[in-house]
Amino acid sequence: RQKALECLDKAIELDPKLPQAYFNLGMVLRMEKQDTKGAAAAWKKYLELDPNSQAREFLKGEIAKVEME
Repeated sequence: RQKALECLDKAIELDPKLPQAYFNLGMVLRMEKQDTKGAAAAWKKYLELDPNSQAREFLKGEIAKVEME
């Protein structure tokens, strides 16, 4: 888990415009770390970079849940 976070952080460092890295970061933060706020921030960045994503509606719903907490 920690290694996954380190790899994703490195991927973002190398290419901060790589949307999939932010999507995956959000998933790891949400599922493995229960860091909903961190996940929401990562997903917001993902949606900035890939606004037409097929996961858009799902992620918007997840972000809305976090913002209501």
